[in-house]
Amino acid sequence: MVSPDKGVNDKTWMLDKYTSATDVCIHAKIQTIASEATRNHIAAEEKAMTNAQKRKRVESVLDGPGGDRLSNRQAAALAGVSHHLVHLVRQERAMQK
Repeated sequence: MVSPDKGVNDKTWMLDKYTSATDVCIHAKIQTIASEATRNHIAAEEKAMTNAQKRKRVESVLDGPGGDRLSNRQAAALAGVSHHLVHLVRQERAMQK
């Protein structure tokens, strides 16, 4: 309830404040949903690749110029795979030598 000393503008301001807070909440929820959708889309694309395709990408990055100087994370980013897979491929190559 609005006190007698407050005018209509104060009531409108409270409504504007509520609307703004609601808008901020809605905007935050939209951003969260969009980022989750992006992550799910990327995950779906990664799952679409077979393990053989992923290993081939890693090997091509490691065999490329400067591949031996890349960290596992850098090589993984270039290949579009996890850094753990790069680590496994490097371990397998070390055992074969």
